[in-house]
Amino acid sequence: MFGMILMTISAAWVGSGDAPEGVAEALAPTMVRLRAGEYSPVDIARTLGSGGGNLVEFSQPPVSRGFFGAEGATRQAQPLPRTIAIRGGEKTFWAAIDEICHESGLRPVAGAGGQSRVVLVPASRDPGFVSNEGAFRVAISRLSYNRGWPIPPDRARRGSGLEVGQRRSAAGLLRVELDVMIEPRLRIVKVDGVSVSTAADERGRSLLIGAAGSDHTDPSDHVMGASGCTVALGLLYPDEPGRTIETLRGEVALVAEGGKPAKPRRVKVGFSFKNIPMP
Repeated sequence: MFGMILMTISAAWVGSGDAPEGVAEALAPTMVRLRAGEYSPVDIARTLGSGGGNLVEFSQPPVSRGFFGAEGATRQAQPLPRTIAIRGGEKTFWAAIDEICHESGLRPVAGAGGQSRVVLVPASRDPGFVSNEGAFRVAISRLSYNRGWPIPPDRARRGSGLEVGQRRSAAGLLRVELDVMIEPRLRIVKVDGVSVSTAADERGRSLLIGAAGSDHTDPSDHVMGASGCTVALGLLYPDEPGRTIETLRGEVALVAEGGKPAKPRRVKVGFSFKNIPMP
């Protein structure tokens, strides 16, 4: 059903602060105008990819993983819906993807291989923890912790109560994995790092290791793809952990390619999450 969606490229930058020269237009979000109705996954994928160059596919994996990646959360995936209800209105590409996923019990993942694309796979209707900014999407994919983690010299923070190199029996490392995706018409070239400005639990205790705004990237896990990547950041896991990470805010520094002619551009993509359950 062509004509269900009219796509245009916005000229406005929707990012953290002022975009560098040349970045605002090239990496601006695609605006999608939806016509209310029910459409098949084939029609949605076909129309989302027409005109704007954002390739979207629907897939049916054998199993889906729980939010925190726990083995006990693995379950048989539900079949793809025959039709998906669409509400009318204009929104960004990622907001449209979120609506489709919420209505149909799907979630977006970056397509494997060299071709930039978004694949929608069966999952929970709960969107999880997502932060959309312009042409980018940042989502928490996994939380884990390791007690007794030795604090390296370059990550020690005054006032944290942890001495350099000390292995504590209770305190440890809280590892947060982030899935960073970009509209498929664009491409992520590389990620330079993740900085965290705020990380605190519901008691107001800071979970930062190092100064606010410093690089918190965990170099042990960094997976790249054309339309997305996974990066991990390290935070402090307290001796007596709270119930939630009340606030987690920061930026992903990366190089993205887009526009005509395609040109690599450096950009910082902000993310902000609230009330994340502590593992």
